[in-house]
Amino acid sequence: MKEPIDIVRKYNSIPKIYRFTFWCTFLAGMLAHFYILTNKLPTFDDMLCLNSFGGSFTLGRWFLGVLGLVKYKLLGNYSMPMLNGTLAIFFIAIFACLVNAALKNNNILIAVLTGVMLVVFPTIAGNLSFMFTGYYYSIAMVLLGAGVLLISQGKKVWMLISGGFLLTLSLAIYQAYYPLGIGLFLIVLIVDTLKGEDKYSELFKRALWYLAGLLLGLLFYFPLNQFWLRIMHTEMGTHKGLDHMSQISLRELPKRIILTYKAFLKMLSQNYYGITGNMWIRVAIILLLAGALFLLIRRSIWLITKKKYLICVLLWVILLLFPVGIHSIYLMVEEQYLYTLMIYADVLLFIFPLILGEKLLVYEKAEGKSTMTTCIINWLFALMVLFSVVFYIYQDNAAYLEAELSLSSAKSYYTTLITQIKSLEGYSEEMEVVLIGENQDSTIYEIRKEFFQDVEIGGIYETDRVVKGIDRMRFMKYYCGYDQKVTEDITDFKADDWQNMPNYPEDGSLKIVGDKIIVKFSDE
Repeated sequence: MKEPIDIVRKYNSIPKIYRFTFWCTFLAGMLAHFYILTNKLPTFDDMLCLNSFGGSFTLGRWFLGVLGLVKYKLLGNYSMPMLNGTLAIFFIAIFACLVNAALKNNNILIAVLTGVMLVVFPTIAGNLSFMFTGYYYSIAMVLLGAGVLLISQGKKVWMLISGGFLLTLSLAIYQAYYPLGIGLFLIVLIVDTLKGEDKYSELFKRALWYLAGLLLGLLFYFPLNQFWLRIMHTEMGTHKGLDHMSQISLRELPKRIILTYKAFLKMLSQNYYGITGNMWIRVAIILLLAGALFLLIRRSIWLITKKKYLICVLLWVILLLFPVGIHSIYLMVEEQYLYTLMIYADVLLFIFPLILGEKLLVYEKAEGKSTMTTCIINWLFALMVLFSVVFYIYQDNAAYLEAELSLSSAKSYYTTLITQIKSLEGYSEEMEVVLIGENQDSTIYEIRKEFFQDVEIGGIYETDRVVKGIDRMRFMKYYCGYDQKVTEDITDFKADDWQNMPNYPEDGSLKIVGDKIIVKFSDE
């Protein structure tokens, strides 16, 4: 049996770069997201999933279903902020180590910046707002990172197959991380191409090897998905177009590819799903991309002078594929369904320049060249990423503040409604409350009008959506302690019973009809 000291020795045998990366990522994540870890800030889905892991088998997320069912039987799946959030950040810290290993990064500063960016990116704030399932999504990241690492550094077929299956498991928890895997493979290829030491044929075979790994991930995923649908006696749902994920036509493909490039350009000019809601973050991204482009052009000229023409062509083909790769979510689902959680691959726009600059610096030193220009640009990259990290921490916490204010508003709103219900003449707690229509109350204050215009993170709702769009019945039960039966079923009423009533909060918008209480929000 091993003694405690053996565990310490085992830990110390881990390369310093991964120990630094893990702890810096974990601590940065805990500090950046401490607000949501220590407060219960529910989303719409949290009303449905207070003790659930969310949609799974019907959404093609069969491995999420398997993990969720096992945990549900053992401990339940309660939406607990501190425990679930800490687990999520823990797994992201592991993912950060896997990313640095896959990208063959040996610079501790670059590794730490990469990890911190991965954990503060707005997608993670969105994940944590779905606290009941966010840590499962972080497990999907770990599986993705392990798959990419195994495929990118593997030389044997069993490693390719194993890596492909890990990608499948990641897909089967959350499909939207697949583009992140594509982007990581493309960065590895770009870095290897820039080195200029490998033959064109070797680089091309390596590209085919990575492609095979990605395709294996899909090849395993779809039949296994059908298998689990049969096992669970269910069918794919229509949520966000997931039932059509593999059914894009060849005729539609060029249009979708164009959308990937438009998405890439959109980030530089406007708010892109909460990622670039502020002018300064767009400036940072532009500077990162401009510096990367300069280094790539300069290195391409070097490849040409060395008469490595085919390698130079391959490099620019891969670079042209990079925007398609990281935005390949547009090839998986329709644009109308996208939101912050589904564009995590865009974090590579910050990581790619860091890795690119560091690798070119190593190559140039080995070749005996002057590295002054590359060093200056590398410091620019580091400063821009550091600025972006600080900006995203600020934005994440502004989103959490908005969520808390929205929650407080919703509690106040529905507490007032419950008071009015109980104040009706003839009220009885045995009566059923029937909510009719969608809330169109113009007196609801939208907190985003005050100072949250740039905060649009998927999962973080603004006030009017919390009050109007949240699951009203469960919200009144969980957050207002109201256990009277509340429904939206109007089948027992005649049209005359409610259509002539004014809309809430007007006088007369609540009334008792028989043994039921009507609350009319609108005619819809």
